[in-house]
Amino acid sequence: MTNPESFRKQAPSMAEAWTKWRASFRKQTCAGSDLIVSAAALTKGMRVLDLGSGVGEPAFALAAALGPTGHVVASDLVLEAMSALTEDAQRAGVSNIECVQANMQALPFGDASFDRVTGRLSLMFSPDLEVALSEVRRVLKPEGLAVFVVWGSPDQPLFANTLGVLAKHITLPIPPSGEPGPFRFAPSGSLHQALRAAGFRDVEERTCALSWPWPGPASEMWAAFSDLSGPAFGDELGQLSSERRAAIEREIIEALTAYEHDNVTDPQASVVLGIGRR
Repeated sequence: MTNPESFRKQAPSMAEAWTKWRASFRKQTCAGSDLIVSAAALTKGMRVLDLGSGVGEPAFALAAALGPTGHVVASDLVLEAMSALTEDAQRAGVSNIECVQANMQALPFGDASFDRVTGRLSLMFSPDLEVALSEVRRVLKPEGLAVFVVWGSPDQPLFANTLGVLAKHITLPIPPSGEPGPFRFAPSGSLHQALRAAGFRDVEERTCALSWPWPGPASEMWAAFSDLSGPAFGDELGQLSSERRAAIEREIIEALTAYEHDNVTDPQASVVLGIGRR
């Protein structure tokens, strides 16, 4: 899913899945948005670019923190993915979010256009990381901050009980760390190194354990995880018999049920926060 053209072809089905689960996913991942908002050291009236905004986070959290005098440009490679964001913003009366189709490797903005550039679970998918970070640095104002949250190690409950179970039964086409993919920055220090290599100053990297509560039972969490991550392993699952697939899914749901309490399923998550100054 790292090739832009391939990504665009999958856009309609992906956008449908993200739209379907957006309310619950926002609740599950709000700690990731809060982490970005806190690290970005925002002040009222700032102009912020968010990369890979999808259905709206952390764009909504950023917009709330900036107030009506601030402005958030929510961007995504596929504009269809942000249709729900636009609808929800209009419904909620949020007027300081603008949606723009943008490839992070060729941002359609002038030099020094933003006080902050953020990205939640998006930077790790860039096919050319060096170019993407160069673009981020270009559109930042002097002393501006880039703030990214990416996935940490796959050896964490969220993935050990989903992808880890799948990996026992099928071959997952997930790129290794260092390559475009969810665990690109799993090795400690790799995001720090990338930001420094791109010319950022005062670089920080830290691993954070976050609550990641799905507002529903384990079975629903797996259904959402499967829908939202489907392009990564859907073909492999599709080759299995219905009986074998059902058995694998029961195994995953049973593993996730250990983290279900009072109709909330929280396996927690490990993410990496990276901050760099222009």
